[in-house]
Amino acid sequence: MESKHFLKGSHFSDFLNPSQIIFDLKANDKIQALEELLDVLTKQKLIKNKKPILTRIIDREQLESTAIG
Repeated sequence: MESKHFLKGSHFSDFLNPSQIIFDLKANDKIQALEELLDVLTKQKLIKNKKPILTRIIDREQLESTAIG
């Protein structure tokens, strides 16, 4: 199965865009942090409406956390 190895040889940094990293995050909880991250994507016109995306992320997090670290 080809798709199984599509990330082979990739590094986590390959998926990071410096303009989408928030160094001075103001959030006090997970929801606020997600909202700040989605605000960046909205300002960059990568998404149009953050509300439905936030809702889906929250729904997904309630099933099982995807936290890293």
